Amino acid sequence: MTELAESSTSKLLEQLPPVEKSPILQTLARVGLEVFRREYLLETPNHDGVVDHDALIALMRQQVDPDYRWEAPFFDEHHLSWYAALYESPNHAKPELAHEFRELPTNKLWVPRQFHNFIHAVTEHPPVPEPEVMREKIREFRRNQFIFRVASQAITIQEQLERASVIKMPNGEVMLVDKVTRRTYHDPEALEERRAEFVRVVIEQYKRGFIDLADLSPMDIVDRTEIEARLPEVISAVMNEDRFNSKNHKSLRVDLPVNRRPRTTPEVNVA
Repeated sequence: MTELAESSTSKLLEQLPPVEKSPILQTLARVGLEVFRREYLLETPNHDGVVDHDALIALMRQQVDPDYRWEAPFFDEHHLSWYAALYESPNHAKPELAHEFRELPTNKLWVPRQFHNFIHAVTEHPPVPEPEVMREKIREFRRNQFIFRVASQAITIQEQLERASVIKMPNGEVMLVDKVTRRTYHDPEALEERRAEFVRVVIEQYKRGFIDLADLSPMDIVDRTEIEARLPEVISAVMNEDRFNSKNHKSLRVDLPVNRRPRTTPEVNVA
């Protein structure tokens, strides 16, 4: 939002809610942009530089009349960690780490354009987190993504379980058939082995703290027998911290918002 930062007071106000709807903008109009940025900017809610997006949205809504409806000719992607230059070389000692942190879907929001402008106009940019904080947030995102992937696999298995049926061929061979996809599986025992392998990979990767979804995606884990009994084992293995006694996996809470924009980026209703 460099162009916004370089705007004059009048140009900036044209891109924001009406002054009469926002006391803080009345202050901006009265004292001018230079004084406002020096004395009146609001602190962005954060913990060690990681922005609390719920608190940020609540803070912004407090600055306008409760009945105000934000203008949204289109929705904007707002990086919670700004300015971009602060996360790039030469302004950051670890630009690749900083870039990955800044681009995490959990560090971006989709909000009305006017709301986006308002954030940049009335708040201070958040402090840049220390590298270890960035690393932990990246690890946390990957853990949550992994758990989401396992849960998605569980849903897929349940759907396939409901559709699959067993048929016996004239030669005595037993096959599984998915009536929707028309796929056939010639060796139910092999499917059981592949499902067991899936469980093993989930547990081993989680214990090491290294998650490679590519290892899991090609595994076909369709099986008709005992599948419901084994699925809780997978989820429990991933979610049970005490079982692995790993100090590196303390936060496993998954909060996945409903999206209508890019799938991993939350769109926020600020009306």
